[in-house]
Amino acid sequence: MVTARSPMVLAESSGEESVELRQHRRYRLSAPVSFSWESREGAVGTGEGHTRDISIAGVFVLTPGLIPEGSLVRMDVNLPPVTAKGQPIHLRSQGRVTRAEDNGFAAIAPIGFRMHFHGVSKAAEVV
Repeated sequence: MVTARSPMVLAESSGEESVELRQHRRYRLSAPVSFSWESREGAVGTGEGHTRDISIAGVFVLTPGLIPEGSLVRMDVNLPPVTAKGQPIHLRSQGRVTRAEDNGFAAIAPIGFRMHFHGVSKAAEVV
């Protein structure tokens, strides 16, 4: 279920206001991520980094190198096991780079993230 919420206006230290456009709450999380991307012009690349924060439909990835805004990006986020005897959890998604910065990029993944467990034949979708 997707719920809409009105944009929130945030005051910045410079005295200017900015509008918060995120539709989902983001959570601070540092987890390894590998990704591949293709720009609108056809350039391709791969990389690795760590998540800075994540939501059910978006992520900010800390990584060196600049990925062009608008690029299609496929991501694999590796989470540690939830329990001591559990298996690692892999989140997979595909989305678009919405913001590129010197230290990483933000991507929106409208399909959300799919969870993949080792030893389980069927993937469960995170909703």
